[in-house]
Amino acid sequence: MEIERHGPCAKYKGSAKTRAGLGLLAVPALALALTSPLRADTADWPAYQHDPLHTGHNPSARLRLPLETAWTVAIGNEGWTFASPALADGTIYAAGLHGELRAIDRATGAEKWRFASEGSSYLVPAASGSKVYFASTDGRLTALDASTGELVWSFETGSNIHASPAVRDGTVYFASNEGAVYAVDAQTGALVWKRAIPGYVLSSPAADEARIYVGTMDGNLVALDRSTGELAWQVPVGSRIRSAPTVAGGSVLIGGQDGFLRAFEAGTGDPLWSFDCGAPLFDGLAVASGTVYAVSLQGRLAALSLADGSLLWEFMEEGGAHAGPVLVEDLVLAGSEGGSLYVLDASTGGLRQQIQLQGRVAAAASVGNGMVLVMTDEGRLHALHSPNHPPTAPDGLLVDGRVDPAVHSSTIPFAWAFHDPDPEDAQSAFRIQVAGIDRDFGSPVWDSGVVASTVSSLEWVALLAEATYYWRVQTYDVLGAYGPFSSGGDFFMADRTPPAVVTITAFMFLSTRRPSLTRSL
Repeated sequence: MEIERHGPCAKYKGSAKTRAGLGLLAVPALALALTSPLRADTADWPAYQHDPLHTGHNPSARLRLPLETAWTVAIGNEGWTFASPALADGTIYAAGLHGELRAIDRATGAEKWRFASEGSSYLVPAASGSKVYFASTDGRLTALDASTGELVWSFETGSNIHASPAVRDGTVYFASNEGAVYAVDAQTGALVWKRAIPGYVLSSPAADEARIYVGTMDGNLVALDRSTGELAWQVPVGSRIRSAPTVAGGSVLIGGQDGFLRAFEAGTGDPLWSFDCGAPLFDGLAVASGTVYAVSLQGRLAALSLADGSLLWEFMEEGGAHAGPVLVEDLVLAGSEGGSLYVLDASTGGLRQQIQLQGRVAAAASVGNGMVLVMTDEGRLHALHSPNHPPTAPDGLLVDGRVDPAVHSSTIPFAWAFHDPDPEDAQSAFRIQVAGIDRDFGSPVWDSGVVASTVSSLEWVALLAEATYYWRVQTYDVLGAYGPFSSGGDFFMADRTPPAVVTITAFMFLSTRRPSLTRSL
C-alpha cells in the first residue's frame, strides 16, 4: 500500500509562550487500582454518518483550522471508492470497491491488516466494541476482530447488500436487495429477526430507541419495531430513495431522487414538511442544534430549519456533489465532484476553507480526533489535520499543596501545571502512575490509564501505610495528543490503619499562574 506523508508538522511559528493550567486531583492517599478505567477519547467516527441515528455530527470531536494534508494512502489500485471510512480507537477502517476492507493506523497511514470478501463493497463499515462489521455484494455481513482482522462470524442473506450496517445496543441492523431488513446479534451473528419490506434497499437503516427506519427504491419510507421487526408504519414518499434516513428532534428526515427533502413524525409517519433541493439527494444528511444540512447532486448545500424546513442559507459547490455533509463544532464539511472539500461556518454558510484534493470526492468525510478523512474516486484516502503540538511535560507537582509531604488523610489533592505550545489548547485528560520505593515506573504499583479531565469521582483500593511512593503525570490536549510524563514527585503515607476503599474527586481548572512550591519537613 502506497503511503504519501505530508509533514509531520510545519515548523511552529509564533509566540513561544505556553498556556499553563493547574490540574488538581483530589486523590485518596491510599490507592492502588481503578475499579473501572475511564477512557477520555470519545471523538471517534465509528459508522456511517457517525451514529445509528445518522446525524452526521460528531459532538465530541474538535477541529482546528486551517487544515492541511497529513498523509494520503492509495487503497490498492482499484480505482473508484465510494465508502466513507470509519474511525475507532486509533484505527481507520476503509473499504474499497473490489471488496477489501483495510485497517489503517490513524497517525501514520500504515496498513495494519486487510480482509478480502468475495464481492465488491462501497459500504461504510461499522466499528463497535472489539469488532468491525463489513457488508458486501456477496450477500454477507461479516464480523471481524477489530485488532487483527480475523473472522469472528459471517451471516449470509442470499442477496446482494448495498446498504451500510448500523449497530445499536448489541444488535446489527442492515438490509439486502431482496427487500428484507435484518437484525442480528452483534456478538454471535445469530438472527434476531428478519422482515420483508416492499422494494430493494440502497439505504442504510437508522435506529432510534424504538424503531428502525429505512427507505426503499420503490419510494417507501418504512418504520419497524426495533425489538421485533414488526411494521410500525409505512408511507409512500413519491420518489425513489437512495439516501439514508436521519432521526432528530422527533422527526425522520429522508432525501429523494426527486430532489425533495422530507420530514415525517417519527412515531406515526405523519408528514411534517418538505423542501425542494433542486436536484437528487443521494447521500446522507447532517443535523445539529435545530438545523439540518443537505447536499444535492448539483452541489447545492442547503441549511434548513429542522422545525419547519425553512431555508436558512445555501452554498453552491463547484462541479456538483454526490457526498453528503458532516458537522463538527461550528463547522459543516462537504466534498464536491470538482475535488474540493469545503469547510463552512455552520451558522452562516460562510466559507472558512477550501481544500483541493486529488480526484472527485465521492463519499462524505469522517471527522474524529482532530483529523478529517476523505475518500476520492481514484481510490485514495486523504487524512487532513491542523498541525497540533502535543503538551510539554507537566511540572509544579504538588501533593496536598506541598512537595514530598507526609500524608495523614485518605483524601488529598494532587496538582500539576499543564503546558501546551498551542495558545488556545487546554487539558482534556491525564494519566497518573504511582511507583513504589524502587521508583520503577515500568512496572508501577498503580496506573490510572487515560482519565478525562471531567471525571468527578473514582473508587480506588488502598496502598500500604507507612511507605514512600513516587508519582508522575502525563497530560492530553483537546485533540487527543499527549506529551511526555513529568519528572517524579513523592509522598509518604503516614496513616497506620488506612481504609480499604477510598473515593476521590477530580477537579480541573486553567490558570496562567504556577502553583507555589513549599517543601514539608
